[in-house]
Amino acid sequence: MNENKVAKYCRGVSAIILLGSIILLFPQIRQMIVSFCEQYILHRELQNHAKWMRFLLFLAGAGIVVAVALSVFTVKNYFLSDRSRRLLMYTSAAVLFLCLLIFLPFIRAAIISFAERFIAGRIIDEPGWDYQLVKLACFGTFLSILALFYALYEVSKKVPEKKTFYCSVIQFFLIGLFTFLTSILVFTNNAIWLDEAYCLAPIRHSIIDIISFQRTDTNPPLYNIMIKVWSLFFGQNVYAIKLFSIIPTVLTMLLVSSFLQKNVSERSAVLFLLCFLASDTIYHYSIEIKGYSWVFFYVTASAVSLWYILTTEKNKWFIFFLLFAECAAYTHFYAAAYIAIEYVLALVYVIYSKDRNKIFKFLLIIPCAVILFIPWLPVVLNGISNTNTIDLFWWIPNLTYPILQSYFSELFRTYNKVTTGFFVFMFEVAIGYFFIKSHRSKNEIFSFACLFSLLFFVIAALILAPIKKIPLIPRYMFPAYGLCLLFFAIEFESIERVKVLKTVCTILIAFCFLTFPEFYRSEAQEAREFNKFFNYMAEKDSPDDIFIRTNQDNISGWHHTNIINYFYPNRVFANTGTGLLGLEREVITYDDLFNNSKYTNRGAWIIIPGESVMDDSELESSVEFCGVYSVSHNTLTLYHAKRASDAKNLISLVDKSVNR
Repeated sequence: MNENKVAKYCRGVSAIILLGSIILLFPQIRQMIVSFCEQYILHRELQNHAKWMRFLLFLAGAGIVVAVALSVFTVKNYFLSDRSRRLLMYTSAAVLFLCLLIFLPFIRAAIISFAERFIAGRIIDEPGWDYQLVKLACFGTFLSILALFYALYEVSKKVPEKKTFYCSVIQFFLIGLFTFLTSILVFTNNAIWLDEAYCLAPIRHSIIDIISFQRTDTNPPLYNIMIKVWSLFFGQNVYAIKLFSIIPTVLTMLLVSSFLQKNVSERSAVLFLLCFLASDTIYHYSIEIKGYSWVFFYVTASAVSLWYILTTEKNKWFIFFLLFAECAAYTHFYAAAYIAIEYVLALVYVIYSKDRNKIFKFLLIIPCAVILFIPWLPVVLNGISNTNTIDLFWWIPNLTYPILQSYFSELFRTYNKVTTGFFVFMFEVAIGYFFIKSHRSKNEIFSFACLFSLLFFVIAALILAPIKKIPLIPRYMFPAYGLCLLFFAIEFESIERVKVLKTVCTILIAFCFLTFPEFYRSEAQEAREFNKFFNYMAEKDSPDDIFIRTNQDNISGWHHTNIINYFYPNRVFANTGTGLLGLEREVITYDDLFNNSKYTNRGAWIIIPGESVMDDSELESSVEFCGVYSVSHNTLTLYHAKRASDAKNLISLVDKSVNR
């Protein structure tokens, strides 16, 4: 069978898949399929129809992507004329523009309102439809990107001098799209969790107070100082601070895409950027109020600086490397460790090449780095000396191979186990391809050295774990994720077969379609649950009320207490222990609560970790059950006592249930 016949059959298959996928988009068809399976195949009623309907919808979306990909790969001379190419480009651009409009909340609200008035004739489930509109917009966006990508690629083959221009257009578009989507995510969710509250609380104080507080905690202070300065210009609300976390991710995209286009190829730059849009992990840390997105930038930028140090004679790159290394060390210790490994590998290379001038400059970096870090060095040494005598934290497991495997799965997370596994598989293919090649370019060797910085760190942690407590959790590996993506982009770009590169790009674009709507749904759901609690408190709370935390040993209670403390500063908290956010709260004991007249007659909110609804007959008449809420994925049961002294019986009931 010749190539034309294979292409013909593939086009027929893609047409059938496309038709079937479009049919599956109709909910009535999906319901008929589920009913048919129940009656004639399984002979029983399926549980959770909604789950099966979503699964069929997922198949429809995947089928459309596969059909389009098959069509693109098999149609010979697909762009028969400039006119057909322009028509495809203009149509894709129009679809893309409409889809980007749908991402805007007020546009979706207008569409839902129109559907209620003129189509449905009734009030519809707004959160569900809002999510479906986002999925539709995401699907249309990435389908149009797919069409534009291949249209521009075809143009670059016909007009080689425009190749760099069109690749630059694609790169800036992908960077702009990522910035746009993450900004939407920022304004979707105002919920925070324990560590974010921990970072936010100090910004109400002076920079001197922040440094003093961080000294007692041993964590470096740079990120807290940075968000303090940011808040002076843009305010202290959650949305403003979350926007600050997007900046370093976008800077990384700009820096690395420019670096790859100049020194490797335009295709590797596009691959690198597509990984950002496909990765749930990057979305997550790009909007989290933590320093991880910044150390992600520092570690990746330091690797780029080392490349220019090794390939050019410009001294400015030594300064840039030292700057990024110090910023990383003053933000997160593990980021500094990754950069130190990068430095050692580069130093070995320079010594091997016998470049005396660069050897001297490389060795000069060490005393400069130590001198600049001296102000915080005693704090670090004190923390290291105490790691074997203190309980580090409940969430630090012993390092084993399954845990290590889960860490890398976490890095390549796409909010779907199947696609996450495939993402990890492609990464493993890139590693395997590097080792089986007989000849490796200097770009590939550099990219593997980047990857080895992370691998060496993890291997060293595994070896040292039985000897010394090593706190290593998935998010501590995120600073080096940019190095993994550098290796991924450069290695796949080196594959000479163009169809392989097209396939990888298509898969990544499909991952983008799957990842963003699921992440948006999760963020919107968390925001609804979070605001349900705080909206209730806004109606019922009195400034004199006391917050009481029960069940001291429950970690979930830490989250509740410290998040609430951030939103209600300068309030009295009973029996919360010492704490992470002890900068601005008055902490009292149960003895004070029940015996001190200053507190006994004040209203009190009783926070019970988990779902713990007590029998009304066991409670005082002045104690009211206020509901079960979810605050940043941690459930709490809320009661209110008109007088704090009346909460004594409820607290004793909670203690008994816990001890039982």
